Amino acid sequence: MISSDDESLAAAQQEGSATLQGNHLSLWQVSAFGLAAMQLGPGIGYSAAYLEPIAGSAGWLCLCVALFGSFAIAYCVAAHARRYVVSGSLMSYASFSLGAPGRLIAGAALLVGYVLAMTSNTTIVAMFWTGTMVDLGIPGFQGEPVQLSIVILATAYASLLAYRGIDASVRMCLVLGFGCVPIVLSVLCAGLLHEGFSIGGQLDFSNFSQDALIDGTAAAFGFYVGFDGITSLAAETKDPERSVPRILYICLIFLGVLLVSTCILEAPFIHAHKTDLDLGVSPLALVGRAGGVPMLSTLGDGLITLSCVASTIAFANYGARVIATAAHDGLLPMWMAKIHIRHKSPHVAVMILGVLAAMLPTAVALSFHTSPIELTTHMTNMMVYIWLVPYAVICVGAIRLQLKAGRWNTLGLACGAVGTCGCVFLMAHAVHTSRGPTRSLATAAYGLMAVTIAVCWWTSRRTRRITHGAAHTPAGVRPESTGQ
Repeated sequence: MISSDDESLAAAQQEGSATLQGNHLSLWQVSAFGLAAMQLGPGIGYSAAYLEPIAGSAGWLCLCVALFGSFAIAYCVAAHARRYVVSGSLMSYASFSLGAPGRLIAGAALLVGYVLAMTSNTTIVAMFWTGTMVDLGIPGFQGEPVQLSIVILATAYASLLAYRGIDASVRMCLVLGFGCVPIVLSVLCAGLLHEGFSIGGQLDFSNFSQDALIDGTAAAFGFYVGFDGITSLAAETKDPERSVPRILYICLIFLGVLLVSTCILEAPFIHAHKTDLDLGVSPLALVGRAGGVPMLSTLGDGLITLSCVASTIAFANYGARVIATAAHDGLLPMWMAKIHIRHKSPHVAVMILGVLAAMLPTAVALSFHTSPIELTTHMTNMMVYIWLVPYAVICVGAIRLQLKAGRWNTLGLACGAVGTCGCVFLMAHAVHTSRGPTRSLATAAYGLMAVTIAVCWWTSRRTRRITHGAAHTPAGVRPESTGQ
């Protein structure tokens, strides 16, 4: 039972100081914000191209397997969301179900994960902006300096919106996030009308290896990773105990159906012209050229760029709240939890997240000298592998919640087992079986997490010494929330 003395980040500051604005976002606002974060428009525009080098013509199958695993994890997240109203997302949930060790591991992974999520989004911005310039015949946008400049500018803009508060971010995401969807679907329809519908060997698995399925599933998981981010807005959402679980399922169902469908339809175009991708031609432009609507695909690329910026804005808001909650919990210095007096945002956390998200892709690009789509793949893979850690933790936590309550739910136990085993298997495969950049990037991601764990552990010990061992309640729970 969570006592009535518990405090959330929205009310954890000293009396008279600024706090987050609570209980004012509607279900549809948060759902739209979540779909913008998960890149609904960009995803249906480049899913086939993203999975082609890894899974070949079976990209759609990898998307289905990843969606199945995501639903199992979502069930475990929802089990926590019905009990607790948080601002620290999975970190706060893990604290309640698994105690301090769960909070430390999940928190460290999320702190790294949100940096990677912002980085993944901004590299997609660079990829589609490069594609737009190539379509328009404007030279000079394929070089690393220009790409990295685009990444930094997109990061700065997203951070500015997150700094100005959740209301400004939601409004801008609604404007930028979905304008590309009708254009992308129109380009795809034009391609199908011109070339005809073809499965293109996507049901032939004779040359499809087990490793391709595993690597492809891990890559496909990148389209769904981060769906849990909306839980960091629970303290600011109306009726969160009911709304948040619904939003989790709404986002996954809507995105999953569109991703699998469009991947199947786009794959033949991508397979026939995959060498053009390394030259900076965007996936949507390949379909547009085949359909005789190159200008429409160019417009789509430009709008996808804006949609990716909207996703970056959403993750900047999610990540900043996790950082601020971690600071309030004592895992990071307390000054990182400050709330802006006017904008009601964790502005210090926003700035820290933005700086780190600009630095990381620069380091990866200079190390691997990648093309736009390769840089996107590298950063997204790092994000996926690091996010598997808190997902595994929260699935174990969901099982423990049932054991503590003494109520056995067969579906809940099955989802917890599937989520835990799936995440652990993919992590082990990345480190011990994969080769090349996948193994290196996964190892680097877990190395960053290990460093973050050490920093958080040292900070928490120092915080306890300063407070002389005073009891400290995890942030993120509204006073009226109760755990069963």
